[in-house]
Amino acid sequence: MAGENTLFISYAHRDEIWKDELLVQLRALGRAVPLDIWDDRRIRQGEDWYREIRNAVARARFAVCLITGHFLGSSFCMDEEIPELLRRRQEEGLELLPILIR
Repeated sequence: MAGENTLFISYAHRDEIWKDELLVQLRALGRAVPLDIWDDRRIRQGEDWYREIRNAVARARFAVCLITGHFLGSSFCMDEEIPELLRRRQEEGLELLPILIR
């Protein structure tokens, strides 16, 4: 089931600087609206990273995709995250916001 205000960020690791810039803005928004911002840097060493990502996608109410060439070239983003995010958008009303970076 989707988390009340969980926001999942999908990005390519080579674009982490863009994700960090987005986090600055989202944290400011989080002061006005309770928001649980999730990106894969929350995964602790030794945890099952795949399961953690799948669980985060499953509980997200919102998702942001930072679209770059690296993102589009990432088989994990394109083959794992995007199909599930699109499915949830279609079937469950997940709010999905693609942001074209470069």
